[in-house]
Amino acid sequence: MALLASPYARFDRPFESDFARRSYRIFLEETAAEVAKRRYKNVDVVVQAEDGSKILRVFLWGSLAVNLITAYGGFRTGIDYLVDDAKWFGDQILDHLELREGQEPSVHLRRLGTVGDISRLGREVDELAALLDERQGKFSYIQTDDVHSDVIRRLKSIRKRESEIIERLDPKDRELFYGQGFEVETPEEGRMRLPLAPRHIPLPFQDGPEFIDIPRSERPQKRPNVDDENDENGG
Repeated sequence: MALLASPYARFDRPFESDFARRSYRIFLEETAAEVAKRRYKNVDVVVQAEDGSKILRVFLWGSLAVNLITAYGGFRTGIDYLVDDAKWFGDQILDHLELREGQEPSVHLRRLGTVGDISRLGREVDELAALLDERQGKFSYIQTDDVHSDVIRRLKSIRKRESEIIERLDPKDRELFYGQGFEVETPEEGRMRLPLAPRHIPLPFQDGPEFIDIPRSERPQKRPNVDDENDENGG
C-alpha cells in the first residue's frame, strides 16, 4: 500500500468531549471513504482526531498498481493525475469540514503522500537530465568542476529520495516503481541508472503492463489560499 493522500486541518477550538471527538472521527472516516470512491479503487481510510486545538488528519492508503495502471496512460502521467487527485481529495475533505464546523480551519494542508514524493523525484530527474546532452546515443555534459559537482549532488539527492520511496512501498508497488528505471551512459560517470525516465528523452517501445488512457472530463482546480505540503516522510 502507498500513501495516496494525507490532508490535514486544524480548528482553533477543542472538542466538546471525548465522545464528540470519537463521533467526529467516525463521521470523517465515513465521509472520506465515500469521497475516495469517486476516484480511487480499493483504498483504506484512517482518521486521527486530536484534541487541544481540533486537529484532523486523514490518511488515504491504496495500491499504486491498482490506482495507476488501470486508469492512466503511462507511469509519470499517471503520477501527475494521482497528484491532482490527492489535491482534489484534500479540497473535498476541507469542504466537508467547513460545512460541519461553519468556518474555515486555521490551517489546512493538502499533503500528497507517496505520489507527491514520486512526482518530486521526477522533477529532480528532469533537472539532472537537463544538464546532460545526448550525442551519438550517449549522454555527456560540459566537464567543468561546477557542472560535475552539480551532477553528483543531484544524483545523491535522487538516490536518497528513491531509497525513501522504495522503503514505504509494498512488494507489488515496489516492483512497479523499480521497473521504471532508466539507464544512461556518460563518458564521465559511466552507466547511470535513473529511477524514472526524464520527460524530454524519447523512449523506445518497451514491453510491459498495458496502460489504458482514460481521459477525464473534469480536472481538479486548485483552491485559492491553500498550500500544498509534501514533507520528507511522505505525509
